[in-house]
Amino acid sequence: MRIYCASLAAFALLFTSLEANNFQVNNETSEILVDSKASPPPHTVTSYVRKFECDLHINPETLDVSSIRFAFKLKDLDSENKKRDKKMHSWINSDKFPEIVFKLSEVTNVDGQAVGKGILNMHGKSKAVEIPFTVSKNGETVIFDGTSTYDYEDWGLDIIKLFFIKVRPELKVKFHLEGVLQE
Repeated sequence: MRIYCASLAAFALLFTSLEANNFQVNNETSEILVDSKASPPPHTVTSYVRKFECDLHINPETLDVSSIRFAFKLKDLDSENKKRDKKMHSWINSDKFPEIVFKLSEVTNVDGQAVGKGILNMHGKSKAVEIPFTVSKNGETVIFDGTSTYDYEDWGLDIIKLFFIKVRPELKVKFHLEGVLQE
């Protein structure tokens, strides 16, 4: 009986996973950017997320999004400056909190704009967030775009100060995902 229940649970989990993800990301044409601003003088530091997990289900007829789980390892966040990245990983404590995860709970429409509401887990804390996004199609390619800004103090992170330079407590996340829908 135990084996039967375990097999049934494994099958249900597999079926749920298959149903939840029909968007196959093209890593060559997709990108996730995280911008932070420092002053004085005003300048922006852009970090790139080149490796990530994206489980996304999009209705092929309507392009409505029904589920999203997005995650990446903080060690994969790259500002293209190893010294700065080392300080960033120390600041965010990426050894203790190695991953950032977003899980969608619902999609609403605000003034004609799709908004994904869900939970963003970062630095050991979970917080409800809203992410405006668009989904479009160009031939067989599906394009999933969005931008959202977060105050990193909401996740218990301290404001970064180096001598007279201060990094503002906001992170602007931009994503552009291209892919195809699988049957």
